[in-house]
Amino acid sequence: MKQSDSPIARFARHVLGKPLYPYQCEVANAILDSIAGRHGRIITVMMSRQAGKNQLSAVLEAYLLMSMPQGTIVKAAPTYTPQIITSRLRLLSMLDTPLTRERIWTSHGYIVGLAPRPEPLLLRSHAGPRVMFYKNAAGNSRGLQPRGCSAVCTDEEEVRGGERLGMVLC
Repeated sequence: MKQSDSPIARFARHVLGKPLYPYQCEVANAILDSIAGRHGRIITVMMSRQAGKNQLSAVLEAYLLMSMPQGTIVKAAPTYTPQIITSRLRLLSMLDTPLTRERIWTSHGYIVGLAPRPEPLLLRSHAGPRVMFYKNAAGNSRGLQPRGCSAVCTDEEEVRGGERLGMVLC
């Protein structure tokens, strides 16, 4: 398969050391286009098991944390254990790179952020963009996006109208 040369593909390959497949890049670029253009699109990602939906989500979150000066991403899943815990640990693992390791901050057990520089004051004041992890017991992303939120990502399957969907990102 041909390697994508989009910014997120280069980021995943060179910064995170986690190259994306072309089909993941296509999804990532559509999501980033919606966020950058402030379109607020709902993008449903349906892939077979083990096709990299959760890795794609973590790469997108890491990319947005690295590329945004501020902002909030809300990550929701139907259960706290294991889905939210696993998603949070996956993101922290993605951010464990020489460029980001010293800039990571966490708060209240459900927020992961990235300071612009590895300075103690910025880390203590929780400067920079963040991902907030929530249990979404309702099973859908409607009404989940708080004011000022940059993106919402629900993890795992969501049911709408009796139809099971994959990960929903907007």
